[in-house]
Amino acid sequence: MGIAWALVIVVVGFLLGLAFQKGKPTLSQSTSILLSKFSLYFLIPFSVLSSLWQLPSITAQLIYLPFIGVAVIGVGIVVGFICRRYFQLNDHQFGALLPVTAFYNLGALGNLIVFVTIGENGIALLALFKLCEELIYFGWTFPYTRALNHSKNQSVSSRKPFWNDPVFIVALCAVVAGVLLNQFELPRPQNFADFLKVTVPLSSFLMITAVGMTFNVSGGKKWCKLGVSAAVLRSFGAILIVAILLSVLDLWGAYQGDLARVCLLLAVMPTAFMSVLPSVLYDLDKSLANTTWLISFLVSLLVIPATILFLL
Repeated sequence: MGIAWALVIVVVGFLLGLAFQKGKPTLSQSTSILLSKFSLYFLIPFSVLSSLWQLPSITAQLIYLPFIGVAVIGVGIVVGFICRRYFQLNDHQFGALLPVTAFYNLGALGNLIVFVTIGENGIALLALFKLCEELIYFGWTFPYTRALNHSKNQSVSSRKPFWNDPVFIVALCAVVAGVLLNQFELPRPQNFADFLKVTVPLSSFLMITAVGMTFNVSGGKKWCKLGVSAAVLRSFGAILIVAILLSVLDLWGAYQGDLARVCLLLAVMPTAFMSVLPSVLYDLDKSLANTTWLISFLVSLLVIPATILFLL
């Protein structure tokens, strides 16, 4: 499976979701949630556990991966604040934009792209890269964007702390279990590699289909310039910070160069599927969120293949 097939999965999944939304509008919301939960609770955690289990060796160099991941997310947050100032966004608009610039599509699309370009080792490295992702998203970004809604009635915006979030708990358990199985040198069942060839693309397909089921960009033309600016600035800023950290920490050759390749690929991932969720939960500017989300994906159709060609 190559990069072209990965892009086909994304495009077909999104179009299928849009078609389902048009044909079954009353079922689109509940079906979208069901597909997302199946991917987040079962398919993606299995891929992470299985990949960490077979990683040839877990060395001290891997300790740096979560910090590089945090730095990349930090670039997205900074880009959000820069765009707020330049485009003079109010709190209602900025609350919708910040998750789009801060959230990276690491778990679904990142999993797929890394798998088709690097293989199982790439998924294991990705799991460590995104180790602090949920902590930042659920521990800071969600509460911060909630505060930007100045409505007196914010009952719809209540959310559990990140350490009580099922997605965070399942992801953490998958990482811990995979590392322990690796360190105890227990043999991994041979058919797990075959399962990964199904679970990785299937999880990405279901997640992007779920997004299509609830997607709407009506009235969002005025946010196109903002969307392009944010997507391009975020990609180049993230690549720059990753290159600097890889050089400072002397990690370019780690794991035969796979560690550097994973970090650079993840730095150019588009915004996460769930980045539009805060605008729905907290009644923020949904038009801005959906438009900038879509543009982020369109920009990534150019940036991701270019990055892969550079790394080959």
